[in-house]
Amino acid sequence: METKTVMSLTERASVARASRDANIREAIKLRQERQSIHHVLLKASMYATLRHEVEAEDGVVNEAVNKGHDSVSIFNYYVPVNVKTKEGEDKKEHVELMVPYEQTYICGPDEDRGKDSTPIVTLIRGHYNRKTAEFDSSKLPGKQTVIESINKDINEDKESKLSGCVLKVEKGYDKNIKVPGRDGHERNAAYLRVMLVWDIECYKERQKENEARRIERRIEYKRSTKSNKV
Repeated sequence: METKTVMSLTERASVARASRDANIREAIKLRQERQSIHHVLLKASMYATLRHEVEAEDGVVNEAVNKGHDSVSIFNYYVPVNVKTKEGEDKKEHVELMVPYEQTYICGPDEDRGKDSTPIVTLIRGHYNRKTAEFDSSKLPGKQTVIESINKDINEDKESKLSGCVLKVEKGYDKNIKVPGRDGHERNAAYLRVMLVWDIECYKERQKENEARRIERRIEYKRSTKSNKV
């Protein structure tokens, strides 16, 4: 008669941990493979749009240059905001995306948009590290963001009309799209604005001036808030 092996609680827990860790490693591997494809797809799409806008006589780039601007916004990509709701007669939990999908996620043609998508902001800024409160591109394909990869190609292609240009990322807020805030109040949806810059020194100087004005407004707001309390 065959004797059944009975594992101790410690042994069972050890086996369960090993199985769980193996599943996590496999999930990470699949995610990295998808992100490699999405990285290539996003870069190709952005590069094609950039070339078209630079060459188009009636495009936003030509219009901005004729007005004497140092740069122009080419892309807006939203920070994902998902809200859980309960719908239907059985009140099943449903996740609703509060911002436009096409400007928030990228997904391959044969992939499941709900499960296999990659946030575009991750590919253009990197993974957010909560411990350092900074964005890290070391875990992205090629250890660089799509923006860094495109800037490298632009710098190396001296014959391109994009030569001498650089892509910069700014943060903005869309007043037309409201999303839930942490305090329960509605706020404007956050997005990342990708700028094509051709006059870099002028752009840097303008950014410094804008930052100085933002600081002044913040100080003035704190002063007014303090005086109102008194």
